[in-house]
Amino acid sequence: MVTDVAVCSTGGVVRVACVNTLGWGQNEPMDDARAVLDGIDAPLRRCLELAWESWCAGSIGVGAVVVDDRTGAIVSEGRNRVGERDAPPNTLAGTALAHAEMNALAQLPLGPVGHLTLHTSLEPCCLCAGAVALMRIPRVRYLAPDPLFDAAWDHMATHPELASRRPEQLGPGTGPASDLARLLPLSFLAFWDVATLADYSAADVDLAHAVLADTPLLDLAAAGAPLADALGAVASLLR
Repeated sequence: MVTDVAVCSTGGVVRVACVNTLGWGQNEPMDDARAVLDGIDAPLRRCLELAWESWCAGSIGVGAVVVDDRTGAIVSEGRNRVGERDAPPNTLAGTALAHAEMNALAQLPLGPVGHLTLHTSLEPCCLCAGAVALMRIPRVRYLAPDPLFDAAWDHMATHPELASRRPEQLGPGTGPASDLARLLPLSFLAFWDVATLADYSAADVDLAHAVLADTPLLDLAAAGAPLADALGAVASLLR
């Protein structure tokens, strides 16, 4: 089940674990994968679905949604589209700026945002953290950490104006869902041999290559398989 558990407080902003998902059980991988996904709340599950759609489309594999906390409804969504040419209106594609969070935030109309939370599969980078600050989004919830941009807001907060716009940070999560959210962008970097991969730990690099070499993830993407199939396929690496 989803739980919010405070873990630390820095600079007056509490950072908490956004979701502790069910771990792997003793069942077949697909049964366990469905149980893991059933244990995630709707916004984070949608983030993962969008991340998988992004990966299948040849982009980095990150998804994001914005939720109206008054109703619990998803009011906008976006996914990473850096590897794609076509996109819906008000959506970036085919550019290094086409990040999931940017595309989710771009769908929002001008107006009050105090009731909104941005949910994303991966910790926002400096680009997306800047967009969050500019729009004054008060809360950000993410599944997987990004070691390249860890504590981006901590550094941005040294600027007086950005310090006043710093959001409450809810994340990262734990468990298989968080692991998949981390593996999708990592394996994208490995597939295209992106130089940035060298900035990750050796263990992360090995895991990214193992996803491509030792699982059917590429075949599942080509077949348009659902998210549960993707999680089940990498179960052997995550158990």
